[in-house]
Amino acid sequence: MTKCSRAAPDVDRERAEQLCQIAIAWFRGNGRDFPWRCTRDVYQILVAEICLQKTNADKVLVVFDKIVGKYPNVEAIANAELSDINQYFSGLGLFKRGSFLIEIARAIVNDYGGVIPRDREALLKIRGIGDYTANSILCLGYGEQLPLLDGSTQRLLSRVFNRKAEKPAWANRNMRDFMGTILPGNNARDFNLALIDIAAAYCRPKKAKCSNCPLSAICLTSNPVGDVPAY
Repeated sequence: MTKCSRAAPDVDRERAEQLCQIAIAWFRGNGRDFPWRCTRDVYQILVAEICLQKTNADKVLVVFDKIVGKYPNVEAIANAELSDINQYFSGLGLFKRGSFLIEIARAIVNDYGGVIPRDREALLKIRGIGDYTANSILCLGYGEQLPLLDGSTQRLLSRVFNRKAEKPAWANRNMRDFMGTILPGNNARDFNLALIDIAAAYCRPKKAKCSNCPLSAICLTSNPVGDVPAY
């Protein structure tokens, strides 16, 4: 049985346990298959996370394989010409991502010998890496038990537990701390990815598909389709 690691006293423990079990079981049969999810290569996860910022995952698929194919490691990105990298993003309107990648790679090479830090505070010192990206690198790449709170996972949690959502999600310390308390004890990776995928498939900002959602039975704000608060 999948159990939450350290649910706080004010957390609906039973609901949290059910969420962990249902979400992970659903993910193992229905989770989306992306190349950056099929690897523990921390460099590839870093590239994916920078590309995914405010961008649909399907669009990132267009450029991800090309980037890691031509630039297979941090050193390669650090030595890349901005104009060369930007050609991969030009069709998506994501020109800034190229400069972000180069700046981050150069900081890792210059300050950490080309090794992506496993320490959260060290990651946060790198310009261009924020809370979510740091947690993604540590959770998905290094196996750390950390929450991945973004707009989609905050929306899902706010509905399931009827808790307050705030914008932007990355600044909502209360929700991030709450998510940290309900992580399964040893499988934060699958849990985080499950919430991301369930939010994308069912728990949408508008016209949520509650009737088909695997979490509908435990969701405190589950209503008829299209009648869910647009958090």
